Amino acid sequence: MKKYLAVFSVIGSLTIAAQSYAQPGYQKDPHLPVFSLQQMDNSVLHSAQLPVYDHTTIIYFSPDCDHCRTVAKDIAGHNDSFKNMFFLWVSFSPVADIKKFGQLYGLNNMPNMRLVRDADFFLLSFYEVKNTPFTAVYDKNRKLEATFPASGKTMVSAGKLLALINKKS
Repeated sequence: MKKYLAVFSVIGSLTIAAQSYAQPGYQKDPHLPVFSLQQMDNSVLHSAQLPVYDHTTIIYFSPDCDHCRTVAKDIAGHNDSFKNMFFLWVSFSPVADIKKFGQLYGLNNMPNMRLVRDADFFLLSFYEVKNTPFTAVYDKNRKLEATFPASGKTMVSAGKLLALINKKS
């Protein structure tokens, strides 16, 4: 009996350890995920409908996040340098708050920017977003190039995005 208990204990420990080190979805498959998100006019945007650019950048944000505001202002201020990059600004916040955020930074008026709502929390879960802004950059083949978690030195900036795309050119 003790032998069986020891075996079950080891198996249980391995199972728990394996679960705690499970990779987020974007690390398991480096391709742009298949998703459906709510646009600001309440229509649905499917991942297959994204325009084709040299780079696609997904920024998971919260309209009331100070870091997100800083990033939005920085990227919008350098948007002339991002003609070959499409930005998908994603939030789970109410549509009214997302629209207001887009208006505040002029994102609604830029052809390479789109704001959407992750009503089903799909991308929040896929990227395992713990803090905002979380950023994932994909190449023209929709394969993951880089991620920028929302903490200190790793947080995204216009300069980091420009360095990334200039390095790839």
